[in-house]
Amino acid sequence: MRIPAILLLSMLLACGPSSSAETASTSGGESGHHGHHGEHHGEHGDHHAALPAEVNALHDELAPVWHQEPGPGRTAAGCEHAASFRAHAATIQGIGAPDGASAEVWAAATASLASSAETLASECAASSANAEAAFDAFHTAFHGVMDASHAH
Repeated sequence: MRIPAILLLSMLLACGPSSSAETASTSGGESGHHGHHGEHHGEHGDHHAALPAEVNALHDELAPVWHQEPGPGRTAAGCEHAASFRAHAATIQGIGAPDGASAEVWAAATASLASSAETLASECAASSANAEAAFDAFHTAFHGVMDASHAH
């Protein structure tokens, strides 16, 4: 059980900037982030089997959108899915912490996911220039939930 947690931690570290300010200041690095992240998901596909079904369901919808070329098209696709992402986040927030996970860490991670889903939906509804940063924050929060799924 330790190995998946270590792999997940390395995946989170490899995913790049976690704040929208860092993402905004590294626009050239985002393309590189996309390529590495896509490779990373391929290497750890079996790891997702250990996640709760509700988390896997969000991953199945989020991954193809997130792995599009970064930019306005990906953000628009993220906005098209914002209502569904919000519903997934609410469902995930409503389930208990997975076996072996810290209930406190799980609650914080799922609250962050739900909050970032609300922000994404609001930014998209307003056709805000902040929608891309909101989508990045939602993706980061999703990785937080994945990490919390395996916390001991």
